[in-house]
Amino acid sequence: MRRSSSYAGARLDDARSAPVLVDALFGTGVTRLLEADLVAALRRLRSGARLTIAADVPSGVRADDGTDLGCVGADVTLAFAAAKPA
Repeated sequence: MRRSSSYAGARLDDARSAPVLVDALFGTGVTRLLEADLVAALRRLRSGARLTIAADVPSGVRADDGTDLGCVGADVTLAFAAAKPA
């Protein structure tokens, strides 16, 4: 995978869809809007998956209050340690 200088993380442009998508990109610490290219890549991967599982909260949801920061959703969310307000 190529690295992006504008975003601290692996680019998802080259990732292929799979039957199950595990979303564990940001966890509970995300506080800013997700970049449009990242949201587009996540939507593409989610559309090709039969099941999307998020770890703690779906990427793009602020855990403190549920604010949508570019969330693409999940079918199942697994909370670790404790339930999150979002």
